[in-house]
Amino acid sequence: MTTQALQAIAFLPHGALLLDTEHLPEEIDKNVTKLLRKSCDEIAEKLFELRPDIIVLTTPHGINLQNTLHVYQASHKPSKNATEIKGTVKACGTAEWLGKWKEHSVEVQIDGEWSGDLVRFLNDKKWEGNQNRMEAEGSIMFGATYTPLAWGEVVPLSLSLQKYQREGVPFPPVIVLALPRSIYEKKELEANHVQKMNLGSDIGEWIESSFVGKTVAFVVSGDLAHKHPWNPSLPSEFRPTPSTSLDDPKGHPDARIFDELMMNWSFKPGEEQIKKAGEVLPTALACGYSGAVVMTGMMRKKEGKEENEWKRVTGGYAVPTYYGMMSLLYLRPRTKN
Repeated sequence: MTTQALQAIAFLPHGALLLDTEHLPEEIDKNVTKLLRKSCDEIAEKLFELRPDIIVLTTPHGINLQNTLHVYQASHKPSKNATEIKGTVKACGTAEWLGKWKEHSVEVQIDGEWSGDLVRFLNDKKWEGNQNRMEAEGSIMFGATYTPLAWGEVVPLSLSLQKYQREGVPFPPVIVLALPRSIYEKKELEANHVQKMNLGSDIGEWIESSFVGKTVAFVVSGDLAHKHPWNPSLPSEFRPTPSTSLDDPKGHPDARIFDELMMNWSFKPGEEQIKKAGEVLPTALACGYSGAVVMTGMMRKKEGKEENEWKRVTGGYAVPTYYGMMSLLYLRPRTKN
């Protein structure tokens, strides 16, 4: 019996309002929002129990390139060590959005050695001649310069690592993957779907080949449809940015449809389910969709397996303002043939 390295896959929201559910405007349903936060807290407990050696995080709102996966890297690459992960540099940032939540900060270690190894692995897949693979590129910070993090990384990291903070336990190193901007363009949707599915399966393959005897957690940062109706009396930080396609308080009916399809997907994360949600993505506008497709590719049933090996542990959903939010955790049995 062997234990697989990838043990947890989570989908976590990055709306900063979840970091302080006690001081929400009266226009927001606090009870529903607190239930979602409770689900995030349950995920944090499970991840703490798992004690991963490293966390791989995807973000739609980091330093994103137009057509290429961006892998955050450190400034140097020492040799691998079988008992200790080295080559780390600090990454830090706050959850600030429109002047609020800047008191919520995170500081983690970016693992430069493994980040660089992942870039090479993914590009080898691409250069083998398969056009349905996504190219990867890494950014190398100068010297001891901190890698910047924004709310798209800080919020899910704060939610998933909160138990570490309370217990005074050091955070595990992190690999941050910023998904390309072109994933939001309608004309690219179908082509990018195949690439993202393959990206998920390729990252899963890399994890299993690279972290033998270790434990890895994969976390997707994202929110659901951004075209829900919203109350114009909300403070500015809870409303859409002015002069964007989101600024109609009436929203769009496809937002509700999209979120319902995604909730169905959350109980059975298969390709057919995620593609149905993708059909209304251009009008629903959801930043978490691409990460969910990557997650689907990572979780799809392997050849020779009679059933999917992942088990849903917890999940939550809320629409506190113009965007929907979902939490989700799948775990894998600790031992497999």
